Order: sequence, then structure tokens, then C-alpha cells
Amino acid sequence: MLEADLPKLYGDVAWVVYEWHRTSFNDAGKVVDEIILSGTEATSYKTTNNDVSTNGWKGFYLKIIATNAGGSTELTSLEITVANPTSGVDTAAPRAYFLGKKCSAKVCSEAVLVTDADPSQGIKVFNAIVRTSPLKPTANSVGVKPLNIQSERMTDDIHIIKLRRQKNTHYRLSIKATDNAGNVQKKYLVVKWTITK
Repeated sequence: MLEADLPKLYGDVAWVVYEWHRTSFNDAGKVVDEIILSGTEATSYKTTNNDVSTNGWKGFYLKIIATNAGGSTELTSLEITVANPTSGVDTAAPRAYFLGKKCSAKVCSEAVLVTDADPSQGIKVFNAIVRTSPLKPTANSVGVKPLNIQSERMTDDIHIIKLRRQKNTHYRLSIKATDNAGNVQKKYLVVKWTITK
């Protein structure tokens, strides 16, 4: 976010216009100066994906135009050069990490950490899929089947997944997170374990 350091204006000012300019190089190596935002209330400018430069350089400056009955006066700020002006845009995919497992006589609890790099809009949802299969399949046993999941959010980042404990069973837990900006974890986090007794 770029914000104007507003000067003190004297006299009878009818209106003030704020012009945000972006400068960059075109393919021919010449500087291009374009107005990206203009208005009487445009005292700040939020960077977007269009502000990413292929050559790693873009500059920004603000022109303030004050007008009254006697005419107009312009004030121009110094140009700010930034390497990555989109640092305020949430484009990073969240990630889920397996922290550990603890089993009682009836329930197995898995702790999962879900993170999202700054700037984060928060985690929207994480999908958890559990499949089980018998340790020693028989003619009457089902191959691989889904298992009901209970999830409890302990903090903003840590979730506890609770599963019914089954003897002589292979477990496969798959987790994928999605954040509020629509970024989706690229690969499922997969955790496997076996309970024999």
C-alpha cells in the first residue's frame, strides 16, 4: 500500500486531485509513465498483479493538483522504486504439516498444523480424507474404505483430527488446505500408519 504524505494547503482551495503514476521500461528500453489512479479521494494506492515487472523494476510517484479560482498548482513527490510492489497480495498457497499422533483404547488423535505465508487472508478450509484397509485381508473383508472424521480446531493454526481406533488396520490420512484468497495447497499431505493391537 502506497499512501500520500499530504502537504498543508493554504488559501481558498476548491478541490484537490491525486494522480498516482507508475513508471517502467517498455520492450524498447524507454521509460513509460502512466496514470494508474486519479481522483479527489485517491490518497492511497494498493498495488496489484499489474505492478509486477518482468525486469524487476517499477517506480511510483504521486502528483497533487490543487485548484481554486486563481488557477491550479501541482506538487510532485519523489519517485519510489520498488523491486516487488505486490508484497501486499496473497498469492502463496497454504501448507499442512503433520505434528504427531496419539492413540487411546478407542480413538486416535492426529495433530495437524496449517500455515499460510504473509500476507495471509486466513485459512478457509482444509479437506481431510481417511482410508483404512485390513492388515490381513480375508475373502470377506472390504479392501479400502473411507472412515468418518471428527476435527477440532485448537488454535488458528492447529487442528486435531480424531479417528475411531481399529485393530489390525492400515490408515492413510490425506489433507489439503485452501485459504480465503482461493490459493490451494498443491499436493496432499499424506500420513500412513498401522495399528496391530
